[in-house]
Amino acid sequence: MAKGVHFTDSSGEEYFQPAGAVVLASWTLNNVRLLYLSRIGRPYDPGAGTGTLGSNLTHHVQGATSVFFDRPLNAFIGSGALGRVVSDYEGFNGLKGDEGILRGGILLSASAGSRPIQTFGNIPPGASKTNWGSAWKKTSLAWWDKVGGISYATEHLSYRHNYMDLDPTYTDKFGDPLLRFTLDSREPDS
Repeated sequence: MAKGVHFTDSSGEEYFQPAGAVVLASWTLNNVRLLYLSRIGRPYDPGAGTGTLGSNLTHHVQGATSVFFDRPLNAFIGSGALGRVVSDYEGFNGLKGDEGILRGGILLSASAGSRPIQTFGNIPPGASKTNWGSAWKKTSLAWWDKVGGISYATEHLSYRHNYMDLDPTYTDKFGDPLLRFTLDSREPDS
């Protein structure tokens, strides 16, 4: 049970702040690391299948690519949150095939509008000899409204052999161990 928080300020001095309640809100992976460092919870042992701390490591694999068109898309027309997601292929809703289960993740379509600072400079490979200067700017202006994107997100399933623990070798600047992932992909993850 946590009774407070130890923290180090920018000068390196350590303090303890007592608390009636402690909220872990440092993102999922760092929360696991903080629990390990605080010795709260029973560490997962993949061989025995006991403990829960660090078990069930799972995540989404994401990727994207740009697609270039020969005419303007009017991408400046859009809202900051316009989009559609089809999640029908996640989890146990995967497609069943001859080789087992195909887990397709999500299909996503979005039109957030082309915000100039975010989208400027996205040009086809080889369209400019450099990535700076007047020639690059001219090329970027010619392409800024002719580029779209395709992205995907698939799930990486939680298997018994995928887990997190504290690294025995690597540490942060305070000497505390970093979080280590043991993650091996299997056929349904590819």
